[in-house]
Amino acid sequence: MKVVVVMRGWFILIALSLLSYAVEHELFWDDDYPDGFWTVAEGIDNRQAVDFTPGYQCHLAKVKIKVPSIPQGTSTWVTIYADNSGWPGAILGSIYCTGILPNSWNIFDVTSLGIIINAGQKFYPSVSLGDGAEVINRIFYEMSLPIHGRYYSINGGLTWLHSIDDDIFLRAIVDDDMTPPYVNDQVPSPGSTVPPPLATIVFHCRDADKGVNPDTISFTCKVNGSAISGTLNKNSSDLHNVICTFTPTNPIGGASNVECTVPAGLADGLGNATTANIVWTFTVTAAHVQQASLGSLRVGYRK
Repeated sequence: MKVVVVMRGWFILIALSLLSYAVEHELFWDDDYPDGFWTVAEGIDNRQAVDFTPGYQCHLAKVKIKVPSIPQGTSTWVTIYADNSGWPGAILGSIYCTGILPNSWNIFDVTSLGIIINAGQKFYPSVSLGDGAEVINRIFYEMSLPIHGRYYSINGGLTWLHSIDDDIFLRAIVDDDMTPPYVNDQVPSPGSTVPPPLATIVFHCRDADKGVNPDTISFTCKVNGSAISGTLNKNSSDLHNVICTFTPTNPIGGASNVECTVPAGLADGLGNATTANIVWTFTVTAAHVQQASLGSLRVGYRK
């Protein structure tokens, strides 16, 4: 079991997780009790950002913000900055989100940006709220402990907002799953010998955390060294266990050495992908002919 302790002032966060199963972790400085909020309408591309430094390699999965009452139809740009000597630097990714609700946590999935944060690497999630051409930044902040600086930008130039004693209500959710999916439960099983004819080949693609991305599953089959055609059906009703069935155009006959391959690139919902082909083999035996024997024929006679 792994124990992670994060301390800031009087605030202690203890996260427990099993080493065998990846989990999401929520990174934050605020205590969810706002003291007020900041409002500005000074043009486009005003952004507020918070920095986080996870102690483990992870994917950035979601960004959360909490805002007071805002104009209906307000949209959001969520942008992630890399660190540049303690200051937001290059943009790692940006995504447009809609459906902002006031006085509650708004969660935006940013998995599609494919951002991986290394252990000890600082990064800066930021938000920009707007109702069209004009940006109206209204985001909760607090002046009580724990204290942490926040950034504010005007027209893309990130600078300190009048004080470094405020915590804005912006959080990051990261996922420490860095393991790609795997293949098992093949039928016929690897190394086995089966009788002819063989009409289907079945295998399972599994991932315990975010599940398998079915679009990344492909399959090839060779019989005695030559590729054969067929159709691949993917039952993705359970993304944690996608059942794949390959049906050859013609059933595989006897005296065949069969090689199956799931090419590199099999990925989960976070983008963790295999870097090598997954290969297994089995044999379809030669057709067996049962021979009949008449045995000895005895005929009796009389003299």
